[in-house]
This record gives sequence, structure tokens and C-alpha cells, in this order.
Amino acid sequence: MSENRKKDTFNIKEEKYVVKNLRLDASLVERGSAISQKKGISFNRFVNLALEFALDRFEEE
Repeated sequence: MSENRKKDTFNIKEEKYVVKNLRLDASLVERGSAISQKKGISFNRFVNLALEFALDRFEEE
């Protein structure tokens, strides 16, 4: 029974954020803003998702 309880446990993952000032290309901001509005997410969330996507696929030379 304790095994089932573990499956039903509601866990909240702690997220840590860092405030960073970035200079972004204006056209990238426009494109990213349009996508984030269309998808109903914040621009900040979009940038985090895009950066995570890029880093997951990054190959060091």
C-alpha cells in the first residue's frame, strides 16, 4: 500500500530563477513575442523553453 501512496503523492518542484539583463536582436524578440502570444505563454517562459531546447541539442566541437 505504501507503494501506491508514493505514486499518488503530489510533489512541487522548486524552481529557481536568476534575473539577467540580455540584449536580444529586435527581430528575434518580435518573432518570440508573436509565438508566445499565440501559444498563451509569457515571453519569459518562451525564452526559457527556447534556451532549454537549444542547450539540449548543443554539441561542443
